[in-house]
Amino acid sequence: MGISFSQVMRTHGLRISNRYLIKNLVPAPHSAARDLGLFPGVDVVCIRRVRYVEEQPVMIETSWLPPHFKDVAAADLDSRSLHTVMEEVGRLRLVHSDEFMWVSKASADDAALLGVAPGTPVYMEHGVVYAEGTLALRSTELVMKDDFFRLSLSGGGGLQMRSPLTPADSSKVEWLPMFTWGKV
Repeated sequence: MGISFSQVMRTHGLRISNRYLIKNLVPAPHSAARDLGLFPGVDVVCIRRVRYVEEQPVMIETSWLPPHFKDVAAADLDSRSLHTVMEEVGRLRLVHSDEFMWVSKASADDAALLGVAPGTPVYMEHGVVYAEGTLALRSTELVMKDDFFRLSLSGGGGLQMRSPLTPADSSKVEWLPMFTWGKV
């Protein structure tokens, strides 16, 4: 499986931080329960956070994990990736994911967290991360600022991010690779 958001940012020498909105057991919403093979309403670990790069909010990430991962909620997820902590706590390897991405408009709540106007275009992503076989261990929803991320469909294609070191009013933007389709 690919490397995590935290690892990609650190590879580019960027400072990341998080603001946690939820880091606790909550009743599973229907979609997360379906993804994880659980009954709706069963307690799951929910980690909802705003991700910052160079002190700018760029993404809202909500992850739901099966209840036996409750120790993950207490882990230090600022210096270590959720992916790494899950592998250690679960004593298993996360091997692949199914992810779907589309363009939408920021809700009023998401817009406030990202520092944009309601209705601003955002990338949305829904994904499920699996261990060996078909064991689903994480259901994730992302809301990503469209001025920080972009999709590339040329060559191998993939997800890229705008270098936060490029001034917002610059006519020349540096785009950095994050993930490439088809590469693990």
